[in-house]
Amino acid sequence: MQDLFLVAIGGFLGWALLAVDWQAAGKVVSSIEISKADPSQYLTRKTLNYLLFLDVLLGLVSLDKYLFRRFRAL
Repeated sequence: MQDLFLVAIGGFLGWALLAVDWQAAGKVVSSIEISKADPSQYLTRKTLNYLLFLDVLLGLVSLDKYLFRRFRAL
């Protein structure tokens, strides 16, 4: 499982480095204007509840794995 995680991170970093245009010179132009971004459009109560549910679910899965390993070692 850890090997898959490392491969995914390595793949993402490799893709990110290859996607950069290293020959570009001059001013960096962003396609997104930060001043026009409205985070309240995405961070609604429903979205935050989904994220909180996901965090709790991942925490319970981690706790289950920890307890399973602990009791198996006894």
